[in-house]
Amino acid sequence: MKKVLNERDIEKLKIIADKWNLIEKRLKITEKYRFEVDIPAINELRYAGRKIVDIIVLLHSEDYDNETEKTISDNIAHAEQYCMNSDHDLTDGICTFFNTKMERVINDYGYDNVCTYFPQTSKIMVMLDEVKEVISISRENRPQRVEAYKKLEEEFIPKFMAFHKQLVASEKSMLLSKRTRERKDKILIFFAVIGIIVGISGVLISIL
Repeated sequence: MKKVLNERDIEKLKIIADKWNLIEKRLKITEKYRFEVDIPAINELRYAGRKIVDIIVLLHSEDYDNETEKTISDNIAHAEQYCMNSDHDLTDGICTFFNTKMERVINDYGYDNVCTYFPQTSKIMVMLDEVKEVISISRENRPQRVEAYKKLEEEFIPKFMAFHKQLVASEKSMLLSKRTRERKDKILIFFAVIGIIVGISGVLISIL
């Protein structure tokens, strides 16, 4: 039997190749943004790569038949799914990273103080809640997952990455403000203690 992929499978492999390149680009961008690699996304891409290798092996099989063609088509479908998983993992990773960053900053400096130096805070927290809702719904409704993640990638991810840069810059002012407040609090405590000591001393002197 002639070992030639059908037009449908060839077209799908071209789509996978294009998707693979886009994911590689996103991986690089995400790595610079998070200062770490996205292991789940990389693993999914590895699984896709294994399926591509399996296809190459099958194309060189001596027992190539109709069943082999079906197996090749199945492997292409699996490779597509793994690429999609990788893409979605990248989106999840960025959303989680930014959400964790916001929670840490608010915990370190206080919500009101963060709002003072980063006015977009309340807007961003609403967006993060919306993202959690979108992801949750996509888990329950698999047919809508592709559209849901497309919306996240196109509408939310660029904004989160831009907001993150602004947040990092604002955090320097937050830290300075926090240290200033802490110094003032120490001074106030110091004088309060001195006042108590003086007061107690005055009472003791009166008694004596």
